[in-house]
Amino acid sequence: MNLRNISLRERKHAETKIALLKILQGKLVKRQFDEIPVKELCEEVLISDVTFFNYFPSKNDLLIYYIQIWSLEMSYKTKKHLIDKGALKEIEYIFDNAAEVTEKVPNLMSEIIAFITRNFNTIRFGKISNAEKIIAFPDLPEIEKFEPVNLNDLFSDRIKRAIELKELPTNTDIEILTFSLISIFFGVPIGWTKLDPARIKNLYRYNLDLILKGIK
Repeated sequence: MNLRNISLRERKHAETKIALLKILQGKLVKRQFDEIPVKELCEEVLISDVTFFNYFPSKNDLLIYYIQIWSLEMSYKTKKHLIDKGALKEIEYIFDNAAEVTEKVPNLMSEIIAFITRNFNTIRFGKISNAEKIIAFPDLPEIEKFEPVNLNDLFSDRIKRAIELKELPTNTDIEILTFSLISIFFGVPIGWTKLDPARIKNLYRYNLDLILKGIK
């Protein structure tokens, strides 16, 4: 799909949402989420506070939006670029990517973990338009055919495929392994982000290897 096939109004709406997200990411490099007022974000995109809340019901919804955009990218890249490498390679890529994000913007992962901890049972993904997908990832052909998924499904779907591909034993407990991967995903940054973000990738790999070797 081409942006030219999408109405100007929808494109402008999508451009503003993605712009707000990128500005927030940039500010989180040096500041905490609570230190960044909505008004400051709006000033950089040239919209009013009222308009902001037409896009996002609250500032916290920007964090949910980031999770959606990130999971959309993971869904695309694991299926498009790693589909022939095996399901465990896809899981490894998800952890590697999260480590790179954490290293570049440690505050972002910290804020997401804190937000999810407080709101785990109430987080709901909204609909992401094709315009948003294309504008967020202009270099990913056919990105509009993919959908964001929650972290639980991101891992469990690949665990199921790993079992089908005989990368994991047929008696692997999908629910327990999914829970274990999520625990590693959030637990490692909690313990190490403030000390040395550059070690996150190695620590992810170490913990991932431990649990997968144990299962095998």
